[in-house]
Amino acid sequence: MAISAHRSSFGRNQTINADRHAILWFGAAKDTTEAAAIARSMEAYLLTDWITPHSLKELNQGFIVAITLEALEGKADAVEEILRVMISPTMAEPGVKLFLPYRSPTNRSLFFVFELYVDEAAWSAHETTDHFKAAIKELLPRLARRERVPFAPFAASRG
Repeated sequence: MAISAHRSSFGRNQTINADRHAILWFGAAKDTTEAAAIARSMEAYLLTDWITPHSLKELNQGFIVAITLEALEGKADAVEEILRVMISPTMAEPGVKLFLPYRSPTNRSLFFVFELYVDEAAWSAHETTDHFKAAIKELLPRLARRERVPFAPFAASRG
């Protein structure tokens, strides 16, 4: 494993490359050897310990739908409210792991929705629910663009 460190122009910031993972470390290590040791000890935590191994495995299994929405001029706040109302009933569906809508801070008419289902059948089931049908009826006339791209994992998760 190659480990390198350098001092940046921002002071004692150390960039440590350990086992192909980069960690930006703001600290007061005495030297690059100490910084590398700290990086190695923190690497597993920084990469996966913010979530349990079981949860990480669960998130890497399933069927994802990435949705980009662009609201018509003057309709963005209405789109946001429609998506907000969708969160609770969608998360209550048995095949839904996550339903996370986002709004761009730089272009307030753009939205991204991250949907994670247990499988493709759960996505299909979601589209038959009353709350989905009601939301789509309200949502589509307010959109300039709607792109839905499904994804499935192809790599086994660690743990």
